[in-house]
Amino acid sequence: MLKVVKRYFRNLPRRYRRYYVKFHHNRIDIPRQKRQLANYNTSITKVVDGIEDTGSGRYCIFVLYAPNGMLQNNVVNALDAMRSKGINVLACLNAPLSSEAAEVLSGKAHKVISRDNIGYDFGAYKDCVKYIKESLPNALQVLILNDSVFFIKNGLSDFFEKMFLSYDAVAAFENWGDNSANHFQSFAVTVSGGVFFSGPFQTFWSQYVPVSSRLHAIEEGEKKLSDAILKSAKNSKVLYTCAELAVCLNDISSEVLCSDIVVPISYRGMLMAGEKRTFSLGGRYRDVIDIVNISSPVHTGSWLFPKFLGAPIIKKDTIYRQRFQFWEVQTLFKDLLTPEEASEFDTMLRAKGNYEKLDAAGLVQYRLGIG
Repeated sequence: MLKVVKRYFRNLPRRYRRYYVKFHHNRIDIPRQKRQLANYNTSITKVVDGIEDTGSGRYCIFVLYAPNGMLQNNVVNALDAMRSKGINVLACLNAPLSSEAAEVLSGKAHKVISRDNIGYDFGAYKDCVKYIKESLPNALQVLILNDSVFFIKNGLSDFFEKMFLSYDAVAAFENWGDNSANHFQSFAVTVSGGVFFSGPFQTFWSQYVPVSSRLHAIEEGEKKLSDAILKSAKNSKVLYTCAELAVCLNDISSEVLCSDIVVPISYRGMLMAGEKRTFSLGGRYRDVIDIVNISSPVHTGSWLFPKFLGAPIIKKDTIYRQRFQFWEVQTLFKDLLTPEEASEFDTMLRAKGNYEKLDAAGLVQYRLGIG
């Protein structure tokens, strides 16, 4: 798509560029991909056996994307933590690993699944759901997980134990703000076997078209997946909520001063007046919670949830999405990460960069939420 956009972009007046990209994406690119994928079956190219099944009935679809072919240390920590809880990992690769990294992975995962990167994470979810349905009919619980988050080693074992609590649906985070339908955030969601093999859940995945579009994955994937889960779930649990965060912040002494960098850049005006840069965290807890709830909590509460609720996950695009500046992330997380983790996280953030690295066409896509 980007090549086509660039072709017309050069001579297009600036005021029309946003409308052109949106029109091309929604009316041309997505319909074309849907036609091409009308008979889609699977993109899985290879399945390699790893370590033996634990017999727990717990499985995890863990989607990994490492275009440099390396297996990140924080991902290894997540694999080890899941194994310690008897979780069988189906590691699904959206990009090939080096032979050395693949060998390490096969020694920590139950299955290593390679596929073409069609439809990004949701395309991988679709393929692996089909694989489990056909190959693992006795699955009791299935966790859907991807590496869009950085895994903090401290607290990971407890996190994965909680993700397999006795509910029909467990999510790490959910969205209620941003003027859109409430939904579970799909980077970490567990469903019971009853939900997994239910009609609504399987119908959703059989009908989902794995279009390679971030916007499509959110609107047609993440939001509708939540609907499919809740049609069959008798009960559900979200681990990290604004309600629990509010209790923690309310208990903090009103005398504790906090810097404005604890909330994303675009929302600091809601807390600050003039040049003032500190505020009473306990005294203003309601304002802070309102900010976290406005948009994606895992982004707006990037530091708050790990700090006060022990969430061992941080979104990797926190700088790319203009939530925080690089030095702010380094400052906030210096006491929550080991030196080795901080070095790895910093390196990943540097590699990802921010939106300013994009060209004109890519920048318009970014601002539209497409890229």
